[in-house]
Amino acid sequence: MDEWWNRITPKVCDDAGGRGTLNEWRSELQAHLAACISVRAEERMAVEIARAKAKNATALLRFISPANLDSRLASCCRPAGSQSFGIVMEVFMNGGCVGEISRGTEDQQCLTQWLVDNSRKQIPGVLENLHRLDSDLSTEFGRSLYDALILYSRQTLAVEVSDKLVFALSALESMLLRDSNEPIQKNLGERMAFLIGQSAPQRKEILKNIDETYKIRSAFVHHGQTARHVDTVDRFLVNAWTAFSRLLDLAPKYRTKSALIGALEDLKMS
Repeated sequence: MDEWWNRITPKVCDDAGGRGTLNEWRSELQAHLAACISVRAEERMAVEIARAKAKNATALLRFISPANLDSRLASCCRPAGSQSFGIVMEVFMNGGCVGEISRGTEDQQCLTQWLVDNSRKQIPGVLENLHRLDSDLSTEFGRSLYDALILYSRQTLAVEVSDKLVFALSALESMLLRDSNEPIQKNLGERMAFLIGQSAPQRKEILKNIDETYKIRSAFVHHGQTARHVDTVDRFLVNAWTAFSRLLDLAPKYRTKSALIGALEDLKMS
């Protein structure tokens, strides 16, 4: 943020009031990341384009957040001003009279302390793969993976476990299924198993986890039951993140999603 601020500050007019306002903003924005978007367009259209690009860039950045791997966490990584926190108010009564009123935000176990540099060190190369994908969407595989990652990123913002499952499974299905005519659970489980499993026991565990995860999601979608089974969900979230990380590695190799699926099917037969 400081580097970006230093670039734009000299271009601001010397009006004392304007510079004073900027300095006030700087104190609020310190320690935040800045999305720098270059757009040549009419002002209103430029703002819309810049906001959309910043939103997607932030969504991709959340791929390296710890919130991907823990169903109890939600990420606060969004463009400033778009955060959505529930506001709650309590009125405490004493003997029929109002004694005290409190107002605040709901406790959403939000991951507020997250250092991007630490994540880059722990999972080297992933941010570079994301940048490469975003810079080149010339193939059908790349475009499909980009859209899937944007959808997948919504699970990091979700507070409810059931919402995390819906977003993560939908994103995986969009990449690992040919179309809606295929048996969903069987094909997704087997293709994930061969995509990230390194041995027969690992693949069996992935298949078992996918089966249990779909049961949890089905209980919510079809019967309204609250999604729990935290251990199962957390194992699934780790598998889902690993699958997308592997797909990012494979992005330069495949031009179409069908080519990837064909290779996974061949691997099953080998």
